Amino acid sequence: MNHRTPWVTMLRPGVIFKYNHMKKSKVSLYIDGFNIYHRINEYQKKTGICYKWLNYRSLFTSLLKPYEEISDIYFFTAITQDFGLGAVQRHNKYITVLESQGIKIVKGYFSKKKKLCRVKNS
Repeated sequence: MNHRTPWVTMLRPGVIFKYNHMKKSKVSLYIDGFNIYHRINEYQKKTGICYKWLNYRSLFTSLLKPYEEISDIYFFTAITQDFGLGAVQRHNKYITVLESQGIKIVKGYFSKKKKLCRVKNS
């Protein structure tokens, strides 16, 4: 019986590296656009560093193990009119850029909540 080790170490003068004979594991990534936007915004206010145009594919690729590859990236988002037309246009432009990188956009919606104010009867 021949047992083949998936990892083989190859030696070259001064270089050791590993490669995998096995099929790579597929990794799917799910991004909550609303939460990540607000965390990045808070970080920008504290540090002055802006990551709003973060390249998710590049970031996630840098975090993969050698035997992993990205299958899909999903970006969940919702567009609101509450911040004006400029915000809507920027959001749509951002979505277009993400789609051009092969990121799948899942659009949701904001639901309006009714707020009640309790007042004591005099």
